[in-house]
Amino acid sequence: MINYNNFTNIKNLRNNFQSNQPFKHLVFEDFLSEETCNNVINEFDLNVEETVNYVHFSQNKYGLTKIDKMGTKTQKLINFFGSQKFLDLLIEVTEIPDLKFDFDLHNGGLHGVKRGGHLNIHRDFATHPFHPTWRRRLNILIYLNEIWEDSWAG
Repeated sequence: MINYNNFTNIKNLRNNFQSNQPFKHLVFEDFLSEETCNNVINEFDLNVEETVNYVHFSQNKYGLTKIDKMGTKTQKLINFFGSQKFLDLLIEVTEIPDLKFDFDLHNGGLHGVKRGGHLNIHRDFATHPFHPTWRRRLNILIYLNEIWEDSWAG
């Protein structure tokens, strides 16, 4: 599902994660395997009934948080992200213990910004609205743009 070549030096990743500024983060090129990436791109559809249009001063975009409304390959990827194998890898790299995956995908899932839309810089919520003892510790952002031109900004 993912390109494990990105994870050959855990100690280096851990050091980079801890020291990157202005916040702890890592950036990977080719994070997903080529096959997985192509499968998710081919299934990506924000025109299903359950898609939400998020319109707010900080955003005008579309999102789908219902896993069962996504394509089968996309569902497989999301379930992989929620697997103990993947969570253990994240724990090893970040040294954040006891990570959990939000299968409700609250403010997660698939998102897209159409022409004229926007998503401004913002801070995500720290607590989960349905699990008050949970704290948001990590976000994984995967950009599926096959083509991107600098002139588009963003």
